[in-house]
Amino acid sequence: MKRSSASSRDLAALGVIAVAAIVGFVGLVSARVNDSLATERATLSRLLDGPRSSPMEHEADVVAQRAARLSAWIDAEQVTVDQSVLYERLLRLAEAGGVRVDRIDPSAVRPAADGRSASYGFTFAAVGTYESVARLLGGIETELGVSAVTRFSLAPASDANAEQVRASIEMTHLQIKQSTALADVEETAR
Repeated sequence: MKRSSASSRDLAALGVIAVAAIVGFVGLVSARVNDSLATERATLSRLLDGPRSSPMEHEADVVAQRAARLSAWIDAEQVTVDQSVLYERLLRLAEAGGVRVDRIDPSAVRPAADGRSASYGFTFAAVGTYESVARLLGGIETELGVSAVTRFSLAPASDANAEQVRASIEMTHLQIKQSTALADVEETAR
């Protein structure tokens, strides 16, 4: 018997079978990898959430974390700044931004009825470029603790220098007494 050489039809059939086998193998491996990945993601999620037996325990942890962040914020003297310290911080903020403070008048300290906080502030005149005065206004509200600009007005500083503006600014600061704030945080955490 004489051996015949493989025809192109036979080679094509073998190629199709080989490709199907490779695709099947890749599909099987891919499915197993995806299953394994899903299992590992679920395990990671459980580990990150912690071993909590009830939603109430999870919620208690969230409250405790928030209380700790608030306590750290209070400890960082964000709210216990007295009027003289706030005055110095305001002048440094203005100077760093290139704003000249011409006049500054403190307001009276107004204690809250419950004795847990007080508010005070300053009214002042400042001169600088429009951009530097705008940065100062933003800095008062973001860099000086619990402070807010309650009123301001802008006018050209002089005819000689059109880039400069004169600002009249009124700001208020809330001072929370640290001992009562910490007691509130601890009570909330319980």
